[in-house]
Amino acid sequence: MHRGRYGDAAATVRRVLTLLPQDIGARELLVKTLRSANRVAEAVEAAVDLGKLFIQLGFAGRARLILSSAVELGPKSHDVRWLLAGLLACTGDKEEAIKRYLEIARIAREAGDEAGALAAYQSIAELDPTHEAGRQLKQLSGHNRAVAMLALKAKAAYREPDRVVIWGNHSNTQFPDWSPATIAGKPAEKV
Repeated sequence: MHRGRYGDAAATVRRVLTLLPQDIGARELLVKTLRSANRVAEAVEAAVDLGKLFIQLGFAGRARLILSSAVELGPKSHDVRWLLAGLLACTGDKEEAIKRYLEIARIAREAGDEAGALAAYQSIAELDPTHEAGRQLKQLSGHNRAVAMLALKAKAAYREPDRVVIWGNHSNTQFPDWSPATIAGKPAEKV
């Protein structure tokens, strides 16, 4: 197909999908066409939609393949990485899920996103409590480390603890105060 015609082909496939939204072949063709047209962001979005459809239909293996392809196609697609790691964890591929979560944590830390790194390390610790990710949690800054520790202890998501206080000026003199903390609106002591 001539390169200039891929846009027309993608528009045609999208019209087909308005009539047959569950058509796997059409969705696969859309991803391929958008990729060929070098419309990367749209191709990643179409691949994610296809991956979600595979998950809904119970085709975890095919969802894994298309989501892995989406990560390669759009390496800055952070949400796709999370979706793929979660799928791997749900399907029992613990080793591969941990690998993906470590990748997410590395990217998050490089971007200065400690909350994102914390979430990835927490996911690893939930999959394998003996994994070195527990040590990684300890390397986070004082407040984020305290929040992570409280979340892990309460078996809560890393964003749930609130009102965690840190006393001290430097990491070696800091200590957490969980007495005013809440988790999902409840006093942390009662969770």
